[in-house]
Amino acid sequence: MDAQASFPCKARPLLVRWALCASVSGGPLILFAMGAIMDYRVRQRFMCLLEFLYWASLCSNSYLSQFLRETGMSGVAVGSAMAAIAFVGMAAPPVFGIISDKIGSSRRVFILCWFVTAAAWLWVPLTGSTMLGGLSLAVIVMVGGSAFRLSAASILDSWMLQIQDADGRVKYATARRYGSLGYAVAAVCSGLFLVPNLGTASVFFLVPICALPVYFICRKVGDAQPTAPLMEHAVREVKRNKLGLGKLFHNYYLMTFFVCALFTYLPQYSNGTYLPYLFTEVMGDPSVIGTFTGIRAFMEVPGMLLAAVLCRRMKLRTINLSLFAYYGIE
Repeated sequence: MDAQASFPCKARPLLVRWALCASVSGGPLILFAMGAIMDYRVRQRFMCLLEFLYWASLCSNSYLSQFLRETGMSGVAVGSAMAAIAFVGMAAPPVFGIISDKIGSSRRVFILCWFVTAAAWLWVPLTGSTMLGGLSLAVIVMVGGSAFRLSAASILDSWMLQIQDADGRVKYATARRYGSLGYAVAAVCSGLFLVPNLGTASVFFLVPICALPVYFICRKVGDAQPTAPLMEHAVREVKRNKLGLGKLFHNYYLMTFFVCALFTYLPQYSNGTYLPYLFTEVMGDPSVIGTFTGIRAFMEVPGMLLAAVLCRRMKLRTINLSLFAYYGIE
């Protein structure tokens, strides 16, 4: 609807007069706030760009076990290292979630986790040949850095959902599709060009390279600005349910999530850990794992489009149960 048509003709001069007065005496802040609220499309674009660049830089996730294998570790040792990463990935995100709730900014916690991840991923390829107590230093850096890497992904999801809750015009699902697209493009390109020419270690440098661009995009996206009803609801929930570290594992929904995560991620981690061995036996070249995971990530995009349609016709509980049944069959 036309903005002018929504007001009577006699009211328009009053609006113009109010806008002029606002621009003279303290009004720029009000007008800026109005512009920030209205300009939700710009925020949506920055969210899409953030998801694309963030997940594209993390295409090295497909090469973790391959890199450890190249350092001379046995299959059992690689599996143990990946198990340690999976354990850290389950234990760390709730802790950082509590920190973000305490300081009231998921964006700041995400930026912290992101820069620590960038520093760790910079050191992983540089410490692959350094041994510490019979163990490659890269393994220690990788496991420690994964506490921040996997927490950053969870905090990013939480932050994007907070923005969507504060402004329903902004869609998280739209931004997340660009994340899958970014991961797919980077994984395919790394498998075809980067790894064959520069080696597996080269993909780990993508995170440090993208560190500053992601940071500046985070500043553009900004924190979620919840409405007054959402703020009042949040205050009531905090007073009613104080979720401290001691009560963390007494939460029914969280423990249900842990059970579902175990059921879902255990086969996924086992699959990703030993894919390089499978590709070596079948194709003789483990570097194609990047191209394979890129194609698999491309398939997430139509899956997300289908999920949006299913959510309008089915209950989320039914969809989740169907997905878990599919994982069991797989």
